[in-house]
Amino acid sequence: MLIFGSFFMSSSHLPGQFLIAVNKQRLIIILQISICIIVLLIDILIINLGFGLKGVALATIIGYLAYGLGYTYIALSLVIENRKNLFKYLFWQTFPFILMILSYLFLNNVLPYQGSIINFIQLAFIKLFILLCIVLISIILVNRDGLILNFIKIEIFSKNKKP
Repeated sequence: MLIFGSFFMSSSHLPGQFLIAVNKQRLIIILQISICIIVLLIDILIINLGFGLKGVALATIIGYLAYGLGYTYIALSLVIENRKNLFKYLFWQTFPFILMILSYLFLNNVLPYQGSIINFIQLAFIKLFILLCIVLISIILVNRDGLILNFIKIEIFSKNKKP
């Protein structure tokens, strides 16, 4: 379940390094303390509502989401003055993740596991294929200008040519 949160945790590294480079460590510390307090409060609330360990994991995912988007928002707000473009960038950064989560929830509710182990394996392959298609479509949508795929091609081919 925490794999979903790792997407946002990993997306915070570059903005975090940028904030350190422009001497904004204070903002990083304030954000981290705020996120810890928010996650703690959500944990307490979720435990009191009886959701248990799954609820705590969900609160941690929410914390990772706020952490990654918070870092990115602060870093981009120092560079991009137009708030509309800033929110547009944040949306396209999270779009593949949101699409993946919604697809996962949809597939688990529409195609529940039932029957024998053979049916279980077949259904797992069908779900994986559908998720793969959805993720590829989201990558294509996000990468309409081709910069991400170009960067990957250059990196792969340049490493193969070096001795």
